[in-house]
Amino acid sequence: MKSAALRKYATSVSLLVLFAASAAVADEPREKWVAPRSVARVTNPIPATPESVKAGLAVYRANCVSCHGETGKGDGILVPQLSFKPANLSDVDVWKQSDGAIFWKVSTGRQPMPPWGAPGDAGIPDEDRWNVINYLRATFAPKGVAVANPAVPVPNPANPLANPPKNTVPVDRMPETPEEYKALVLRLLREHEEMRTEIEQLKGQRGAPSTQTGTTTVRPQVPSVASGAARQDDLEDVQKQVDAIKNDLSRVKPGIEGVFIAGDAFVGFSSQRRNTSSFSAGVAPVILWKPTSNIIFETGFDIGLNTDPDTSSSTSFDLTIANVSLLLTDWLAVGGGLFVTPFGVYHNHFDPPWINKFADDPLAFSDGGIAPGSSVGIFARGAELIGNMKIVYDVYVINGPNLITSDPGVAGSLAFDNYSDLNNDKAVGGRIGLIPMPNMELGYSIMSGRVQPPGFSSTHALLQAVDFNYRPDVPALAGTFDLRSEWVWSNVGRATYDSTGSLGFGPVNFRNFRSGGYVQLCYRPTHVNNKILQNLEFCGRWDILKVPEAAPGGGTEQRYIIGVDYWINPQVVLKVDYEFDHRSKSLGAAENALLFQLGIGL
Repeated sequence: MKSAALRKYATSVSLLVLFAASAAVADEPREKWVAPRSVARVTNPIPATPESVKAGLAVYRANCVSCHGETGKGDGILVPQLSFKPANLSDVDVWKQSDGAIFWKVSTGRQPMPPWGAPGDAGIPDEDRWNVINYLRATFAPKGVAVANPAVPVPNPANPLANPPKNTVPVDRMPETPEEYKALVLRLLREHEEMRTEIEQLKGQRGAPSTQTGTTTVRPQVPSVASGAARQDDLEDVQKQVDAIKNDLSRVKPGIEGVFIAGDAFVGFSSQRRNTSSFSAGVAPVILWKPTSNIIFETGFDIGLNTDPDTSSSTSFDLTIANVSLLLTDWLAVGGGLFVTPFGVYHNHFDPPWINKFADDPLAFSDGGIAPGSSVGIFARGAELIGNMKIVYDVYVINGPNLITSDPGVAGSLAFDNYSDLNNDKAVGGRIGLIPMPNMELGYSIMSGRVQPPGFSSTHALLQAVDFNYRPDVPALAGTFDLRSEWVWSNVGRATYDSTGSLGFGPVNFRNFRSGGYVQLCYRPTHVNNKILQNLEFCGRWDILKVPEAAPGGGTEQRYIIGVDYWINPQVVLKVDYEFDHRSKSLGAAENALLFQLGIGL
């Protein structure tokens, strides 16, 4: 289901309360993040004792490892869902900064990192932030790295970053009242004027004329570096602060700013036994709009190629997501509209062509499978910390799937794209996921509701799923493994289809229990020295779908797939797969296939 690719991708990027995932993140160029000189000179008030480092480790595991990773290289479990790759904490440039500069960045935050200096439960206490810096420097900083801006004592030993001036509006959120907006603009304009005045003063000092005393040339006294010298880098630093203030002003202006366009695309080729070989292509743009700091609109659509039974080819345009989310806190969001159903994790995380390890979907999650893709309704999603573990959860109320009763080929199956409720009974469901350690997640999903169309006997459906994802880095085997598995059970109440025989295939009555799932394992030799081998990934998958033999279109199909992926860059992957197909007699002859696909993350 390629349409689910963009839905999942957009939801993940926008909410930051996501689950385990793998593959790489778009390493987009960003403006260099420079801390103000005043905060860069703040000293770390907590000595780097073993106790402080140990406390910092606990903070890192609870709040940072899911993005920065166990090794600090920006390869955590949530990375594929982020709009920008987290910092590599083993980079030399990171540790050329002072502790004060790093503390300011951790406290202020920059997408996708939240402002950990936020008050209350939304942030991390000052002491914990200093402790985690001690841990990071002790663990990830390359040996012998000098500090570019050595910390020097400041008159006030208290942390100035933790005590912002009162009666001011922070620039990390939109003003909520006209008075706040006016106060923020006036403050930023005042700071801009102060910076401009300081620049003029510094230029005047550097350009002041000299005077003659006898044979000695006397120039105006310029303060030494220790007392605040007027150097070229001072001017550049002030100019950067001016630019930052301008950016802040731009961010809080009303209008259509805050628009982000993402998505994915693919080009494929399939050669399947007993079928005509064919090329295929598609693109799935996603538009995210954040008009305020706590509201996000998501819209996405699929543009693909179709050929109907009369061999007429055309392009298709399908709206695949259209919803709004309200971010109540950093860890809770509510919303409604057309969204990816949080049932299992495949459609929410793994099916974009640049994240999926294979050129097609597992049978249970493909078009005509037994797992829902998207729904119309309302939802809430969030996350909670329990010690060093995380719990992520989703709950929703939706129109629900619709039981197919009149199609002689698939009667008894569920149509999940039910954009209008046909029976006035809503479906409810949710998913809970446990992240007990970095790069591992276990999840359970459930959906329940009435599914009968008008005029059909009352029929209840209960869907359940379990999922497991683990992505360990194993230096002893010179690489990274990616293990994923999901299983789905669909239990639809027993009913009689075509009870009068008027449709030509009934009456048919059967126990309507269906199941299916997949297990896949991939290995990428990331620790070898050869660049080509580093970019290769070797994958295998087994997937199966069981439909009651008595049901229209019933039978069992399973596939064994082997594949090789070549990562051209973190957003582009070339895949070559071969599928060994096995089917029960009721489904006809097996159809082995050779598949090629170029997956692209936009």
